[in-house]
Amino acid sequence: MSGSPIDIVTIEEAREELFEKGNQYDDAILRRIAALSHVFEAETGWSFKQRVLTARRVDGEGQYFLLLPFVPVQSVSAIEIRSEMTDAVVSTLAPTDFILKDAERGRIQLLNGQCFPPGFRNVLVTMTIGFLATDERLARAKALLLEQLSFDYHTWQNHEQGIVAKSFSDGNVSFAPRTHLLQKVQDGLDALRSWRVM
Repeated sequence: MSGSPIDIVTIEEAREELFEKGNQYDDAILRRIAALSHVFEAETGWSFKQRVLTARRVDGEGQYFLLLPFVPVQSVSAIEIRSEMTDAVVSTLAPTDFILKDAERGRIQLLNGQCFPPGFRNVLVTMTIGFLATDERLARAKALLLEQLSFDYHTWQNHEQGIVAKSFSDGNVSFAPRTHLLQKVQDGLDALRSWRVM
């Protein structure tokens, strides 16, 4: 059973963390992994899981460089310029026409004095994004996600979503909306946040 392309952890890693031997709840676990992976990317600005984005459209800014919206960028394999009016291919850049100048900021630079023509979603970029498997930031994100997943999973199993306090002597239970992430996990994501200036 496979998850979404952005899943920071695998179902096997999640099962091990949750002490879940069978696959009875795999669908629920995979949905939560995908949801948390989206939250982690939104909170930090990083694309954690390495994957290929094909012909991703970005705006040309009339500059010799382009800042890509997904970081880190491991490689750029193709760039195509389209007409903003007709969407016809204006040019296809050869690998010798550009360089990935800064992987952490996602900065591509054109060579030979060329510029990206200004336009809305007129530059199509095929790139590999995400952290290498050996990057310690990916390891930290995995640990944080597994901690949040474990908390969410056990809360769900015990039917305690929203429970703030239980009083076993008289049977009273207090409910309140649960906060989004554990404070420890939120603090960890704050420390991982990308501070690049666009």
